[in-house]
Amino acid sequence: MKTFCVAALAGMGCVLASTGHARDLDWVSVDGALKVSGGVGLTFLRADELVWDGNSKISHLIWETTTPVLLGDISYQIAPRWILSISGTFAGRGFASGQMADYDWNREIVEYEEKESFSNWTDWSLDLAKLQHYVSADMALGYDLIQENKSYQVNLRGGFQYSDVYWKSYGGPYIYSVDDFRDDRGSFPVSQLGITYRQRHLQGFVGATFSQEFDCWSYSLSGRAGFTLLNRDHDHHLLREMYFSGKMKTAPTLGLKAEVGYRVSKKTTLVGHASFDKVFERRGDVTIPSNEMNLFLRDGGGAAFQAATIGLKAKYAF
Repeated sequence: MKTFCVAALAGMGCVLASTGHARDLDWVSVDGALKVSGGVGLTFLRADELVWDGNSKISHLIWETTTPVLLGDISYQIAPRWILSISGTFAGRGFASGQMADYDWNREIVEYEEKESFSNWTDWSLDLAKLQHYVSADMALGYDLIQENKSYQVNLRGGFQYSDVYWKSYGGPYIYSVDDFRDDRGSFPVSQLGITYRQRHLQGFVGATFSQEFDCWSYSLSGRAGFTLLNRDHDHHLLREMYFSGKMKTAPTLGLKAEVGYRVSKKTTLVGHASFDKVFERRGDVTIPSNEMNLFLRDGGGAAFQAATIGLKAKYAF
């Protein structure tokens, strides 16, 4: 399992890039009240899917993809010091593939360990994970609490963010414990569809941004925290023809952003940015539908999500 290191898209901008850099065009109205931007970049996605039996974890699936993304943003100063902003990130099918690592623990073969360990799994598989879509959109209302001759500002903001990520996994090697510990090894055809997985989140958040300009340089630092209002996941195991629908408990969320700009002309600024968004792991209830009756597993599921983007954008003011 990889350690997740993050640098991500910061700022309202649109991202689609395969190099980890982003370019951005920023159209500004005559009075500067309206800004529309678009660009490209590179985003790393990770979703964790867990299955629990009481306090014993019996399955942990890790979905990972690095994908080029498109971003768009609109902000409008609706009144002095008040700014309404809408931004979005999108990645479609066919742009990127990643991997899905599936770890299972058969408690009839190995004892449960209080400390999480990936060394004593009984069943493992590594599939090709094809991203079907990734969508993230947020709306926020901000207020410039401090505004010192526009040399530096402190903006407080609050709003909502929705995210939706969906994968399909295909083939790959496996190691299973059938008659003995890890005694069965093989590989599924890469054309064989194994699992589909989707996570959806809606969160409310509050945050703050500090920005400053000096000479040709500018920078901003942002942070926000919130909690999920919607936290769902959906898993379909096609080989076993089983469907799992999870409703997770309210989870805390976190967002960080850093941006540095250098003005190369009166209207053009080069900006480097990084950001990170996280929905922390929470357990929840799982429903397994069937023709006869639905099986309900209280606190039988778990989920977490992370997204990161890095980029370089060129901002132009008309």
